[in-house]
Amino acid sequence: MLVEDHKIRKIIKKNYGFAGIPFIEIERTRQDAKITLHTARPGLIIGRKGSEVDKLKEEIKNF
Repeated sequence: MLVEDHKIRKIIKKNYGFAGIPFIEIERTRQDAKITLHTARPGLIIGRKGSEVDKLKEEIKNF
């Protein structure tokens, strides 16, 4: 799981580094993972009508 967490952080930092993300929390249960991004510019990550959030979810699911 540690390697997966590192890959998730790497994807987020690479694609959304411009949004000022100093801290990424990853909480895991048996089946799910909850990822919390602490960001200075949340509007850049959310996008219009949440489209960027959906895109980020798909990227993380597909890795």
